[in-house]
Amino acid sequence: MVLEWLRRMTVKTRFLFAAIPLVAVLFLLTGCYESRDVTMHDAGVYKGKTDPLVEMSADPAYQERLQERFLMVQTDR
Repeated sequence: MVLEWLRRMTVKTRFLFAAIPLVAVLFLLTGCYESRDVTMHDAGVYKGKTDPLVEMSADPAYQERLQERFLMVQTDR
């Protein structure tokens, strides 16, 4: 029965039966791709953008505001 059905299939239909699963497998395998690019960094050296909070933390008024906020939250515990 199956052989009879296969004999009646046209070449185009056979091609589609072979091509569709192949395309599906290739499409699914693209999700398994992982880039092999590795970035090496120097230990202890930050190469990103400068942090504006570092400069602000040196200001005594900023430190006082932080201390006030800390005490507002921590005194109720």
